[in-house]
Amino acid sequence: MPILPAHQRGAVLVVALVMLLILTLLATNSMREATIQARISGNVAERKVAGNAAEAALREAERRLAAYASLDEGSVDCTTSVASHAHLCILQSGESFFAYASHAGSDGSLENWWEQDEYAIDYSGTDESSSFSPAPRWNLAYYGYDPGNEVTNVEEAAYGVGPHYYVASGAGQAKGERITQVLQSVTVRRY
Repeated sequence: MPILPAHQRGAVLVVALVMLLILTLLATNSMREATIQARISGNVAERKVAGNAAEAALREAERRLAAYASLDEGSVDCTTSVASHAHLCILQSGESFFAYASHAGSDGSLENWWEQDEYAIDYSGTDESSSFSPAPRWNLAYYGYDPGNEVTNVEEAAYGVGPHYYVASGAGQAKGERITQVLQSVTVRRY
């Protein structure tokens, strides 16, 4: 059996252990980065689903308002509005939608307006079926009438012919319900 010199005993073991430690740290770091990337990808996908749901709800509100033929200055809540017109939620501007401070976040009592039946109704789509889960919610709010805008006939202005402004709002959530997107648009109607 060959005899090894005394100064070489265990040096290979120490070098191998240091290399194994470095490889372990690199593998752990790579796995952590892969996990973070998967979370980011999932978050982006949820945000897109929520955005698509909110967009669908907003477009339904605009479509239903465009199909409605007469002037409506809104109701105090969606339940009353839906009872008056088939599946159309128009809120009064001063009474409900703009009166609460939830959009600024200071009040907090109606922070999630889209979750309350009195302030929003479910999206149902053009074929009255929705593939979104949970269902997006929407509402309309009568914002006001501008008699001085483009109305030259005094009699027409007296009867409300001219631009009537409505604010359409749509809210959508992804399945995880961590992300909620709210979209709004202003629609002008002439009656």
